[in-house]
Amino acid sequence: MPSPTREIATFRGGLAILGQRAMGVSDLGTFDLTLAAYDETFNSLCAGSTVDVSTHTELAFTAPNMANASLPQMILGLAIGLQNDSGTNEYLTLIYNNVQIGPVIPAAGQDSGVNPRPQVYTVTPSLSSRMGHGMLYSASGLGVQNNTDVMVAVRYTYPMHLTTYTDDGAATTFITGYRPISTNATNTINIVLKNGAKTNPTSIVDTTGVVTITAGTAADIWSVCYPTNFVAI
Repeated sequence: MPSPTREIATFRGGLAILGQRAMGVSDLGTFDLTLAAYDETFNSLCAGSTVDVSTHTELAFTAPNMANASLPQMILGLAIGLQNDSGTNEYLTLIYNNVQIGPVIPAAGQDSGVNPRPQVYTVTPSLSSRMGHGMLYSASGLGVQNNTDVMVAVRYTYPMHLTTYTDDGAATTFITGYRPISTNATNTINIVLKNGAKTNPTSIVDTTGVVTITAGTAADIWSVCYPTNFVAI
């Protein structure tokens, strides 16, 4: 996890310390994200490039896009397994609202063992007025300074996943990326937002991932942040 730098003003006099005051965060820091293996799709998302399987149809080309001076801004979710003080297994999903991730060039070697060549990415977080799932901090009860922050942590029995859907103005359903754990459609477990505001869907099916909505305006953005066991649809 990143280690922000906090400035401190120290009051000294008479060869002694008389007090000190925290002056706030001066640097948000960066952190490493380590993957067990090289993932072409993930690396291309970080680089802002494309996996090319069309130029030479039997070959897959990737590139680190080193000339790109402004890496894509993304949302990053990290699920951490934990056990609370009652002995119940839970998850803490850390959702970083606004990050840039430096792409890597795959390493090679002759090491043995488990995951001998992990891929280490540098993650640079920044502030955002919206949480990663789309809601404004100002619409929440978090009470953060200036209604901006780097991330939110969500504790629940299962890890959280995010699916987004851009409305075409006609369709009344879309499908989540994985099977939801719950059919809740009242924004108490499954968080459903339309253009960043809480909007209850008609229904959510836990076996198929189908979310039924009222047809809206084309380009409306729906997001569903929901607990899942990452079971494929």
